[in-house]
Amino acid sequence: AMAGDTSLDDEGMVEFLVFSASVRPQGNFRIRPEGVFDRFRKALKIHWEFETGNPAFDRAFYLEVPDDRAKPGLKRPEVMDTITALLPFEYLQAHPGGFRCSELLSKDEQLSREHVTEQLQLMVTLAGYLRQ
Repeated sequence: AMAGDTSLDDEGMVEFLVFSASVRPQGNFRIRPEGVFDRFRKALKIHWEFETGNPAFDRAFYLEVPDDRAKPGLKRPEVMDTITALLPFEYLQAHPGGFRCSELLSKDEQLSREHVTEQLQLMVTLAGYLRQ
């Protein structure tokens, strides 16, 4: 089952768009766009992350993959392409209950039906690639 939900701020404006898929994944992971602080911590060897072997993808995303079962699927080109297509997102997570993707919306951004439909379709595709 797929679901989309929104979170409102104090003024009643949509702040987050959250998509969920109740499909059991091949292992747990959490992915977020990689930032300057992440690169700094990696350079100092303070933190380690999973690397797919695709330099552009590995530089764009910070991958927390504590579950070895998830690693082979995340190295597949079609999975990396689908994750990239889901941008912009705050995080993408796979957990025992399914998949979850949260997108932070800017204050002046209009939430369109087309965008929601596209994001849901991408989540269905990703869940299909990484289902157990």
